[in-house]
Amino acid sequence: MTKNINTVVNSHLCNGCGTCYSACPKSAISIHKDLQLGILIANIDGNKCINCGLCLDVCHSNDILSGHKYPNNSIIGAYNGIYSGYSLDNTLRYRASSGGIVSSLLRYLKTNKIIDGFVLIKPSDKSPFDNYPFLSHDVDDILRYAGTRYFPIPVNMILKELSKMSGRYVIIGTPCQISALRKYEEQNRSISEKILLRISFFCGGVPNLNAYKYYLKMHGIDEHKVRSIYRGMGWPGNNVFELNNQETIHISRRPEKFFAQIYHTLAFFPVFAQKRCLICNDRFGAASDISVGDAWIKQYESDKTGVSLIISRSPVAKDILSQMQQEKELLLQESNEKELIYSQRIFSDYFNNYPTTCRFLLGKDYINRHFDPDKYKMNLFWEMKLFLITTGMRLSQIKILWPCLFLYGVIFRYGYQWLCLAERLKIKIHRSFSL
Repeated sequence: MTKNINTVVNSHLCNGCGTCYSACPKSAISIHKDLQLGILIANIDGNKCINCGLCLDVCHSNDILSGHKYPNNSIIGAYNGIYSGYSLDNTLRYRASSGGIVSSLLRYLKTNKIIDGFVLIKPSDKSPFDNYPFLSHDVDDILRYAGTRYFPIPVNMILKELSKMSGRYVIIGTPCQISALRKYEEQNRSISEKILLRISFFCGGVPNLNAYKYYLKMHGIDEHKVRSIYRGMGWPGNNVFELNNQETIHISRRPEKFFAQIYHTLAFFPVFAQKRCLICNDRFGAASDISVGDAWIKQYESDKTGVSLIISRSPVAKDILSQMQQEKELLLQESNEKELIYSQRIFSDYFNNYPTTCRFLLGKDYINRHFDPDKYKMNLFWEMKLFLITTGMRLSQIKILWPCLFLYGVIFRYGYQWLCLAERLKIKIHRSFSL
């Protein structure tokens, strides 16, 4: 019986995080691109694989296939503090995506010799769409590579290199990458001593590799002239395109023109999405030491440089944040669960409708095996939203349709809004009759 990561790949749940690559004792796994789907997937060399099952043991997506229930039943996960805040270095704060918290953390820890290095992301020399992790010991790299890169990135491929290093490091990733990292640490206890902090971003899903290609095409920018792409430069910031000729193009992530709004919705809402991201039930990074994300709250709407919401989950994380506050590296204010959940309202939809998502994407047999039908109710409105999303996903895979995708984008935008209004109306009517 085959016992390797192919079971996850064949279920279309692999998102190429790279953990299995690092875990394989025979170097039988590589990470490849699926150009049509725009995703990264693991590839097994059958001649090398010994079916040891270590790759499955570290795979966060295998938890879905096995029906594993998340250990914490809360949407947020365990924590010892929730804050809003930002870096008091205005350059870092502006250059980053939302407040510069992570960049300030890295600089503080490195400057004070608390860590030896950190894992950062940079584009390859060949393509801005191919981004890779690297171990840095240079504090100047923090500003050089600040900002968020919305691409599938095999962050945990770096674990193979990190396991051979001495010293202490910080690693940053999406919730699923940090979850897989924790699994890897269970196999390799020695690496836990080398990781001071595991930092996760709040994650609504990572766009696939084709999202920015579509976005560039619709904005009339030649993708072959671009060398780097990231989000940064204020808040809610810009999509920043650094060109080969040293010019830089900034396109607002809150566009005013209607066409630009539709292009943005198509590229960064889950239309150019990965199937695995739709099924995610951990949006706040429950396995991390610190989770960070945008503060989409009314009181910060007018702020143009960025404010983050921060979840501290470990004693070490809380002590570091407190020390940075005292040394005036960060400005932090107490926040709460209500504010946090409100700031990322879509996460509640994914979390509360998880059984519906599983039935829609994985089938009724999966639901019957892993869920109690008397305990979980299916949400028809959420199913219709998923139908809109997955229809767009299928259309987005046909590149010759991209010039016409705008029409679907209009239907999607207003169809999704109508479904949200209809669901809220149903809830209000139900509450009225319940009184």
